[in-house]
Amino acid sequence: AFAEDPQTIRVACPQDGTFLRLAADGTASGYAAEYLAEIAKYTGWSYTFSTGTTAECLAQLREGRADLVLPVEAADAVDPAFTCSEADCCVDYIALTTGRDNEHYFFEDYANFDGIRVGMLQNDRHAGHFAQYAAQKGFAYTAVTFADREALSAALDAGSVDAVLLDSFNVGAGRKLLAEFDYVPAYFVLSAADSERLAALHAALYRIR
Repeated sequence: AFAEDPQTIRVACPQDGTFLRLAADGTASGYAAEYLAEIAKYTGWSYTFSTGTTAECLAQLREGRADLVLPVEAADAVDPAFTCSEADCCVDYIALTTGRDNEHYFFEDYANFDGIRVGMLQNDRHAGHFAQYAAQKGFAYTAVTFADREALSAALDAGSVDAVLLDSFNVGAGRKLLAEFDYVPAYFVLSAADSERLAALHAALYRIR
């Protein structure tokens, strides 16, 4: 029956790093693609993919241009137009990283972090959490802000900053983890009016688990 009447689900994914990779022909790979393929065994769904920031992906959902968004932290999906899955799809955390070849900084070497230049995105809601984390671990730092992830990565490669602050899904290749904190579950998000599809998702997640 699924083969005769497939449902194509338009998936918007805020993270296009290691969580989801899209090839030029639209082929998807990575954790999100594999998880959704497993769900499709029970739902018969097929997928198309788009990416963007969390706000952009949720806007696609709100405007009816996407059917499913993942991963999204509950704090980002408080709009009554949205509903979150009961089960999380993964757990996110904040990551402090540097270049893989950096021989000055190492994982949780807090004494050596003192005075570190940390690149972060403008208006990053994780910035306050990092300030608390640094105070707790006893090191001072200089924050340098950038407009987007591309500029952030370029600054690290150029040596303008010593490390960058990103969520775990956007760590990327060629990076070395220095610290991780603030573990937060992330969810599948659908339209609140899409109760039938939400029920199918929940049934699939229950059977997978």
